[in-house]
Amino acid sequence: MIVNQDDVETPWIKANCNIYNVEWFKNNYYKYERVIYQFGNSHLHAYMFDLIKLVPGVVVLHDFFLGHVTEYMGAISGNEFTWPKSLYESHGYPALYDRYHADISQIAWKYPSNLGVLQNSLGIIVHSEFSKTLAKQWYEANSIDNWSVIPHLRLPVKAADKAEARKRLGIDRNDFIVCSFGFLGAAKCNLELIHAWQRSEL
Repeated sequence: MIVNQDDVETPWIKANCNIYNVEWFKNNYYKYERVIYQFGNSHLHAYMFDLIKLVPGVVVLHDFFLGHVTEYMGAISGNEFTWPKSLYESHGYPALYDRYHADISQIAWKYPSNLGVLQNSLGIIVHSEFSKTLAKQWYEANSIDNWSVIPHLRLPVKAADKAEARKRLGIDRNDFIVCSFGFLGAAKCNLELIHAWQRSEL
C-alpha cells in the first residue's frame, strides 16, 4: 500500500498490508509486477499524476472528470499552467480558450481533463457503463478497448424496520427526509435542492 499521508487509520489495511510512502515506492517500484492506482477528482490523489508517468499501472477511475484536482495541482504548486496544459492536452484549443474566456467555475465540470491519466494507464477499471459512454463521447470509440466495468462491492443490505429506524433516530413517521451523500458540489445539485425547499410548502 503506497500512501501520501503520515497516518493510516483503517484497521484491516494496517493488519494486512505493508505501508510505504511515495518516495520509497519511486526507488522500489521495480519489485512489483502490477500497480493499481485509485484515481478520483480529489486533491488527495494529486501526487499520482506524476507517479503514473514514472510507473504505469492499471487505473481504477472513480471519477471521469478530473478537472478540479488538476486545477488544485496548479494552484498549490504555483504553476498557473498546470491546469491549462491538461485542458489543452486532453481537449485542444477550444478548452484552452474557454479556460480564459468563460466562467472558470464551470470549466472543470465541462471538460474531463483526464487524458494524461488514461494514456499512462495499462488499463482502466470503472464502476459503471456511464463512464465508458463518456469516454466514447470525449475520445475515440476504440479508447475503451482496455476498459472494464467492475461495480462497487458492498455487503448485502439487511432488511430494516423503517418504523423502528425512525423511532431510534427521532424522526416522526410523517417527516419528509432527503439525503445527499458525499461532498457538496454542483454535481450533487445542493443549491437547486435548497431553492426547491424555499419554494416548497413541505
